[in-house]
Amino acid sequence: MDMDMEDNIDFCISLDKNGRTTFSGGDSSIDYRCKSVLLREFAQHELDDLLLDAEIADCALLPRTFWVGSNSTPRCRLERMALEVFRHHVPENSIYDEKISGAEWWVQIRPSSPSGRYHVLGCDEDGVQFHWDKDEEFRIQTQMCIHPHLSTVTYLSDIGAPTLVLDKRADLDGALIQNHGDTCGFLSWPKKRKHLSFDGRYLHSAPADLLPEGKFQEQCHVPVEYANNAHISRRYKRVTFLVNIWINHKPMTVKPFPAGMIDKLSCGKSRSTEIVSEDKSLFHNVVEQKACTMEILENDEIKRLDSMDWNFGCNAFNATSGNQRIRLKLSVEEIQKGHIDGSNISIKWKVFSETDSSASN
Repeated sequence: MDMDMEDNIDFCISLDKNGRTTFSGGDSSIDYRCKSVLLREFAQHELDDLLLDAEIADCALLPRTFWVGSNSTPRCRLERMALEVFRHHVPENSIYDEKISGAEWWVQIRPSSPSGRYHVLGCDEDGVQFHWDKDEEFRIQTQMCIHPHLSTVTYLSDIGAPTLVLDKRADLDGALIQNHGDTCGFLSWPKKRKHLSFDGRYLHSAPADLLPEGKFQEQCHVPVEYANNAHISRRYKRVTFLVNIWINHKPMTVKPFPAGMIDKLSCGKSRSTEIVSEDKSLFHNVVEQKACTMEILENDEIKRLDSMDWNFGCNAFNATSGNQRIRLKLSVEEIQKGHIDGSNISIKWKVFSETDSSASN
């Protein structure tokens, strides 16, 4: 029997004047500034467990991101971390729908292992291209962009490219909002236990070419005596734990980490639940880290400025986003000084140089 069927998907999303999903208390109750704190100390065995968990979660056979609801009971170490991030940034007295609020989490490893997602997909093995965090499936279904309230990065190693955040936004249709005024940015060098947070509407990346030439390969070099020791080799990669904070909107198709894989993770159901029940918060007595400041003028005759030219990542705008490029000027020499101690740099461009969508595929 032949049947004509049409699937209708109804969406009801309330956005405020800033393009964020609404909740009681308003967005003034959340700190959207680019900033970082240093989490509590990790014992080496705890950090090694996290690195193993990250490698498992990075498997190309698994979904790219995972969900843990705001009222969920964490089943493993990574879910507990994601919930702690959510609860740290969202004020306790906020009123929202717990069924569609929570943390979307995932990991990124550079270089990715042979079975890792970014290796299998042939993505940039050194850095991360410019992109906006958004509900990817919602974008496909509606051609509209809904962003998380906050994006966060927790560094599990001191290795690799810095995170660069620009206050460049996309409109609801996913197009870059052009402006001709000053542009602000925030650059964060990786530092073990550093937790970076920023406005989920902002453009960001991890440009590999901001590292000194050959530095990433040097950082990732495993001493010959540990070459066959997977336990130690995992420490020689750029590993980040990413959490997007969603309030009154759950990204379409994003599901919890597969139940059948939980026992593979540290402190999963079939292993010790110490980390799930312990009282020691990741954010215990944290203090906001300072950031150096850098101001860049359009025609600065004193500073030696380098002209940088980067692609936007796949689906940053749309299916043809490979056309999109971003060009700006930086003092790379000054920026690279921060990679030694994992510092932050707050950057202001008095005139944002340019974006270009005319390049060919």
